[in-house]
Amino acid sequence: MVLLPAIVLASSLPQVTNLGLVASFTVVVDGPRVIFAVPENLQAEDLNGDGDMLDSVLHVYNSLSGITTNLALGIAIRTIQVAEDVVVFQVVEVSQGNTDLNGDGDTDDRVLHAYDIATDTVVNLGVSLAGSSSVAHGGRFLAFPVSESDANADLNGDGDLLDRVTQVYDFSTETFTNLGLATGSPQGICGNLVFLIVGEPSQGNTDLNGDGDTRDGVVHVYDAFSGETTNLGLEAAFIDLFQGFIAFCVSERAQGFTDLNGDGDTNDAVVHVYDLETKKLSNLGLAGFPGAGSSIMAVPVLESSQGNTDLNGDGDRQDWVVHSYEHRTGMIRNLGLTALRTSGSGDLIGLGVSERDQGNTDLNGDGDVLDRVSHVYDASLGTVVSSQDP
Repeated sequence: MVLLPAIVLASSLPQVTNLGLVASFTVVVDGPRVIFAVPENLQAEDLNGDGDMLDSVLHVYNSLSGITTNLALGIAIRTIQVAEDVVVFQVVEVSQGNTDLNGDGDTDDRVLHAYDIATDTVVNLGVSLAGSSSVAHGGRFLAFPVSESDANADLNGDGDLLDRVTQVYDFSTETFTNLGLATGSPQGICGNLVFLIVGEPSQGNTDLNGDGDTRDGVVHVYDAFSGETTNLGLEAAFIDLFQGFIAFCVSERAQGFTDLNGDGDTNDAVVHVYDLETKKLSNLGLAGFPGAGSSIMAVPVLESSQGNTDLNGDGDRQDWVVHSYEHRTGMIRNLGLTALRTSGSGDLIGLGVSERDQGNTDLNGDGDVLDRVSHVYDASLGTVVSSQDP
């Protein structure tokens, strides 16, 4: 039999469209749309009509219509965010022909704008972000901190103009709400819920977690539908979002020297979760940090902080041993495997297990204990499978 070379028909090749535009390294793909900035100097063209070729100008390409839209706005290229049919970004006043876009009398700011893809309209939100702060974007709602000194207003009522106070914008009603809470960058948005860490010193030196001092950052949840803000009364430095819940670490020292994992000391950071539907707050009692996951969360736990307990049975108490938290049932399972880096999707948790930290165990059968071997935990089956398993 004679084998002939394969012939690939041109019609079976993927279709590539040359937009004829130089793109910066910031390219955001959202369904059929591609959002990118074009450097004018590389494109050799004034794309926003300000008389120079020094800017990065935002463009949107729709693969369904084949149309590329030049928004004619000089942006800060690392600020592009997309959620549903809205693109949020910051326009640099200097790059927009030294135009005062927020009405404060100068042209030194980066001003928030939003582009509604469905209606092909751009909205100038008229506010500049405080310092290097970022925004939280969840489709209908946008949350961001505003500098009181820039706004020349005491936005949280503490008698000074020194704070960064969170505002929420509702795209459907085109209204702003001042939450009156001094925060850094908002931690995230899920549906109508906005997650914040409020600084006690900036909130009028108010003790928000009841520990007798005013040095902490305390977790708050704002409901944009009801307008109610809930203070969870717990210190945290960051908040992670998962499917149906949020998770964060609480410092025992910052929480009034409270032993939160029952190991007899107050030196640990202990994971807590908050159910977004039931509003139930739970202490997992694990000295670790929220790892990867969606409805299933990986929690690497430090043995020395968990009562000096050997959690993976290797004879020492120096490892980070992964536990799983299943939000649907509230079940916590010790996987007995040491790993710091995890990944997760659906009911699966992936982890790379160090042979050295796993009691010098040869996990891939190659005759040494120098490797990091992949394992996958399937919460639906309650089983762990190694990459070496058939």
